Amino acid sequence: MAFVVPRGLNGPRSDSPDTAPGWSYNPSSWWQRTPIIILALVNFFLARYLAAYQLGHIDHAWDPMFSEGTHDVLTSDISEAFPISDAGLGAVAYMIEALIGCIGNAARWRTAPWAVALFGLLVVPVGVVSLVLIMLQPVVVGSWCFLCLVTALIMLIMAVLALPEVAALCWLMYRNWHEKRSLWRTFLFGDVVSNSTVQRPLTFQAQWHDIGQAMYSGATVPWNLLLCVALGAWQMAYSESRHLPDVVADAHAVTGALVLTVAVLSMAEPARALRFVNLLLAAGLMLVLLLHSNIPLGSMVHGIAIAAAIMILSMPRSSLKQSHGAWQRLVV
Repeated sequence: MAFVVPRGLNGPRSDSPDTAPGWSYNPSSWWQRTPIIILALVNFFLARYLAAYQLGHIDHAWDPMFSEGTHDVLTSDISEAFPISDAGLGAVAYMIEALIGCIGNAARWRTAPWAVALFGLLVVPVGVVSLVLIMLQPVVVGSWCFLCLVTALIMLIMAVLALPEVAALCWLMYRNWHEKRSLWRTFLFGDVVSNSTVQRPLTFQAQWHDIGQAMYSGATVPWNLLLCVALGAWQMAYSESRHLPDVVADAHAVTGALVLTVAVLSMAEPARALRFVNLLLAAGLMLVLLLHSNIPLGSMVHGIAIAAAIMILSMPRSSLKQSHGAWQRLVV
C-alpha cells in the first residue's frame, strides 16, 4: 500500500514561512510528526498480531493481565459482526495514518491542507470513537483485552500530538473564509501566509532536550487534567469491582472512559477548552445516581464525590508553554 502524491499538491509555495502568525512553534514540523508516525506503526503491528489470532493464523493471543479476556473480546458477537477482521481493519487504518503522516513538507498545514484534514480525521474523531469503544469493553463485551487497551492509549497520545496541526489548519481555513477566498482552492493547493516566521529546523546535532521538546510542542500535562485521568480510570475499575446495579455500573464505566479520553485530549494546548465537556459528563453521572433508587448509600456518596471532584478539577485554566496566535483566544 502506498500513496503517490504529485509534486504540486505538496504546495507550490514551500519557500514561504512555515509557522503561523503568532505561533511559537510549527505543528507540521518533522520532529512533531515523527512520534505520531512511529506510534501508528506500533499500533499497526499490534493490530496485525490480533488480526492473526482472529483469522486463525496463531492459536493463542498473548494477554499478561486478563487471561482469556483477549479471546473473549476478539471472538465476541460485536467483532464477528464485521464481514472482515476488525483488528485487520484497524491495522489498515494505522498504516494509512503512518503513510499520511509522511505526506507534505514541514509547513503542510498551509501547503497541503487536505493531507492534514485527512490525517486529523483518521487520528482524532475516528481514533477517539474506536478507543472509547475499546475502553468500554466491560460494558459491551464483559471482558478486557490488554493489547486493545495498549492500542487505545497509543491512539490517545497520537490524537494529542495531532491536534495542534489540525488547529493550525482550522485557523488557515477560517482566515480565508473571513477574507472571502476560495476554500476549495486553499484546501487542495494550499496558500501563502504573510506576517509569519520561518522556524529554524532542528538538526540531529541539536541537544536531545530541544529535540524532545519539539516532539511534543503544544502538549502539556497539567496536574488537574492528570487527576481527571486518574479519576476516570478509577471509575472504570470501580464499576467492575463492586456489585452495583447494571445501570449504575454502566454509568460509571461509560463516564470514566469518556472523562479519561476528554482529559487526555485536553492536554493538547489548542484543545484545552475540551476539558469543560467533563462538566457535562460529571453532571450526567450525578443525575443517574440521584434518579436510581436501589443504590447503597455509600456507593451514591462515592459516585457524587467523584463527579464533584471531576467538575472542580475541570475548571482551572492551566498555564501554557506555547503561543498559538489568533487561536489563543479559544484556549480557555
